[in-house]
Amino acid sequence: MARFPTLLIGTALAAVTLLAQSPAYAAGSQLNPSGALDRIDQRDRPLDKSYSWTASGANVRVYVLSEGVSTTHTDFGGRATQGVDLVGGTTGCGPIGTGVAGLVAGTKYGVAKQAQIVSVRTFRCNVLPTADRALAGINWVTQNAVKPAVAVLPFAIAADPAVDAAVAQSIQSGVTWVVSAGNNGTDFGADACNYSPARVPGAITATQLDLTNTGNPKEQLGAGQNRGRCVDLAAPSGTTAVGGGSDENPWGIHGGHVGVTAGAAAKLLEQNPTASPATIQQLLNDNATTGRLGTDTLGTPNRILFTN
Repeated sequence: MARFPTLLIGTALAAVTLLAQSPAYAAGSQLNPSGALDRIDQRDRPLDKSYSWTASGANVRVYVLSEGVSTTHTDFGGRATQGVDLVGGTTGCGPIGTGVAGLVAGTKYGVAKQAQIVSVRTFRCNVLPTADRALAGINWVTQNAVKPAVAVLPFAIAADPAVDAAVAQSIQSGVTWVVSAGNNGTDFGADACNYSPARVPGAITATQLDLTNTGNPKEQLGAGQNRGRCVDLAAPSGTTAVGGGSDENPWGIHGGHVGVTAGAAAKLLEQNPTASPATIQQLLNDNATTGRLGTDTLGTPNRILFTN
């Protein structure tokens, strides 16, 4: 099961500047963003300490399956709501859901700064995710998602045919799913094809890019990050919102790379609101930066998330 990475990302946020407004979507730029935003809008290093975009995810709902999202956090600007609580009991007990949601659509930390966040409280606090809990959240999204919609599962679990089938059915219903390749805790990482729903062909499976490894000629994946042919692309994590008010977290949050990727998918859906999940997956892969990752024996595609 995936574990918490401890990737330290430099903190820095400055004003977000609106550049243009069209009837469909807005363009803008942000100076001194988090490392994740800084990396994904340019092909090459060194990073230019800015993040620019031509779409912002407006009118797209992003469903975050987690232990809960602090929907009143200031970074969401009122764009986060509670969809369902499938667990009950203590809420707001962990940083993962809020942190991932912040990287999807936070005002300061998010990729898609106008997307709507919907919390799907699926997992219990301080308990490893299980297949039955994942199934409950996946099926709720399939039955209730308002499209265009992206669903985010920042965890991977041991291979489970029922979970795979549920995600495949949800994709067939028109929901774009972005899921984690997982992190098995070893230095190298395991084959993502041994995890669910990372191995579902129609799901956009993201693994984490290591932003600290700048001395090598090729960029690397984070320690322990799963990899292989079931991965679509690598994406960075970064500074994000985690608390109930205005708290920030300078560490790479678990599953943060999935949030970053989901934000990119939301931007594409804003521009192409009737596009199928397969089309969004293809667009992300086709737009990715290639040739920058070091190779590995499991055949991980040499793609880094790119979005503007």
